[in-house]
Amino acid sequence: DVLRALQDKRLIVRSGDRINLYWDVFREYVLNRKVPSIPFTYMPASPSLKSLLRVAHALSKDVGRTLVQLTEVSGLGQKTVGNVIRDLRMFGIASGHLSAPLLDPEMPAASAESVLQRIRHVLSRHALTLRLSKVEPGTRIGFDDMVAILKSANPAATHRMRTWRVYAERMGQWLSAAGLLVPAE
Repeated sequence: DVLRALQDKRLIVRSGDRINLYWDVFREYVLNRKVPSIPFTYMPASPSLKSLLRVAHALSKDVGRTLVQLTEVSGLGQKTVGNVIRDLRMFGIASGHLSAPLLDPEMPAASAESVLQRIRHVLSRHALTLRLSKVEPGTRIGFDDMVAILKSANPAATHRMRTWRVYAERMGQWLSAAGLLVPAE
């Protein structure tokens, strides 16, 4: 039951977090018969939403395409396509093996609209989004504010300040693209 509930929630968990997370979820389920809402802290590695949409559009529910085929179709480098596929899998847009991904069976289509709806749904559960939702509407959030929120959401992470700023900028772009954050002029 617990594993089915976890799959229904489509939790995004890094491998190092699994043991403690699963124990916490199991304990909560045994005590309260509910699977807790667990925000995720995954940072997309795709260079842009446009790149992600190009690769997603090339996916099929029936036939997996190799990284070489996706590289040719998308016009992106093979390493970049690999990063995009990881993001698509984390967002629940792609499934199957990394070497021959498929469009996830739960996705209605590989259209931009379907992909963006899925990204918005997943990012609405991101730790950064949840913390930003508690900020007064209309408040300007700078990169330093976003870095502080990301650091507090990931207390075990030991990144350099430059890396935190890159993550904050990237998440700002993704949250803006998903319509969850409005960029200031």
